[in-house]
Amino acid sequence: MALNKGSSFENPIKKCGIETLLFYQKMFHIDDVDDDDVVEYDDLVSEIQRSDSNNDGIWTYEEALTDVDYENVTEEHFQSYDHNGDGHISIQDARLVFELLPGTGNDLNLEDFLIIQATLEDKSQGPEIDIKAFVHAVKDFRIIDMDDDFILTRKEFRMRFKSADRNKDGQLTRSEIRNLFPMRSTPPPNICGNWNVGCSQDDAMALFDSADTENRSQLSIDEYIRHFGPLVKI
Repeated sequence: MALNKGSSFENPIKKCGIETLLFYQKMFHIDDVDDDDVVEYDDLVSEIQRSDSNNDGIWTYEEALTDVDYENVTEEHFQSYDHNGDGHISIQDARLVFELLPGTGNDLNLEDFLIIQATLEDKSQGPEIDIKAFVHAVKDFRIIDMDDDFILTRKEFRMRFKSADRNKDGQLTRSEIRNLFPMRSTPPPNICGNWNVGCSQDDAMALFDSADTENRSQLSIDEYIRHFGPLVKI
């Protein structure tokens, strides 16, 4: 991420294009080497050392192109990680990430990471979405994705419905549907056709099917966020 001395965080970007955020999210999970949902200094050092194929202590764009995790990263984005401007990425750059951050934090969660990236790179592709809503949609997906394989199946979504139906009457009330989307402070508007009766399992599965545009009976995290992310109300 492009963190330069003198950069201002007085007016951080709160909204960004959903395609740009999906790309940044992938970078976050690559950098989060130990999978603890925060990026720390040790994570960045480990990633640099892993990607430094000739073990010379620096990571170049040419080396990145040979890594499947970075094969779609543009040179412009790669160079945005070069915080000291010396033309490559090193452990010194990893240290500068946290030295130049506002406050005294030693790690970045997903929301922090996305806000910093969006603010400093100033790029936005796709329909605009509130960054906090995007993060809530990611957390929803991770909770509902029971086997943590980053694929949400119809079976998993149906199981989530049954779990959300606390009184087991086959219908979700307005309060129960919050359990279907765990991170929502309020149910998405018009999420169910007839609130006077409740939201049935068929209604819930219709939500899934509307997102499953390729009729594969499963959703990737990107597909889920593209469809359900804009419905989040913070």
